[in-house]
Amino acid sequence: MHATARNLPHPVIFIGEAGARLDAPPDTTAALVCASANCLSVWARPAFEGPLRIEVQPMGFSPAIDMVEVFTGLLPCPGSRMAITDSEGVEILTFDIRRAQALLQLYVDDAANPARLLILAERR
Repeated sequence: MHATARNLPHPVIFIGEAGARLDAPPDTTAALVCASANCLSVWARPAFEGPLRIEVQPMGFSPAIDMVEVFTGLLPCPGSRMAITDSEGVEILTFDIRRAQALLQLYVDDAANPARLLILAERR
């Protein structure tokens, strides 16, 4: 398990291949989770409301009953290492995946103003 809590400079994080040039979704404000060909954006609560808690668990982990699924899909990751970054490109967490296409499920505690993000991934 990987976990951290962070105050974000802006209330959005990005998920994609570690070290790759990520193409952010064109309108990250369109929904809680937006996708481009190689990147996900996820909105979170602003820093003045407290840190965002991010947890990465293997696929099959059972989320808490109050968590809401907001994304299931594949994200390309030929290098087999994913990164979660803030809006300034600073890595918050990295984790290894099993395949060149990462199967991810994202859960949040509040679909309007998430304080917790759980990422389930096919891990190595």
